[in-house]
Amino acid sequence: MDGLLLTYARIVINVVFLVFDVMGIKTAVSSCVESYLLKRVYDFLRMNPKTRTAIETFISEFKAAYEEKDKWKMAKAIVKLIMALQAFGLLWMIIESMVFKMSKWDRLMTGVGMSLTVTAMLTTGGLALVAQIASVVLTAKSLFDLIKGVFKLLKP
Repeated sequence: MDGLLLTYARIVINVVFLVFDVMGIKTAVSSCVESYLLKRVYDFLRMNPKTRTAIETFISEFKAAYEEKDKWKMAKAIVKLIMALQAFGLLWMIIESMVFKMSKWDRLMTGVGMSLTVTAMLTTGGLALVAQIASVVLTAKSLFDLIKGVFKLLKP
């Protein structure tokens, strides 16, 4: 596996989990589901260069906002990435992957509930979600560590 692409996949998963957590959607996943999810996101990114570009844009914007210590800009970068993931179909695939071990009925109800909640938040242009994320973004240490890792991977 390509290390940079794997880091991108981890960043996407961390961002999605952060947003779900902020929205009150609990995302406890087993290590089996986490591995499955990571592989699916990695494969999706490998096949979709536009999604990779959106992630690179996010990393750049997020890093700049972090250096300015601007929580609002960091939150806006996260929401912009979530909107891009939704547009590319990756957000729904992540939701689907998170619930793949559930019964069909539970999967449908959980997936639809998560999808509707995220869609409702994004319909407002993400403003409500940006405000919620801004209040917690500085505590997202695992996301910061992954973004720092990207720059280490890019250094020759």
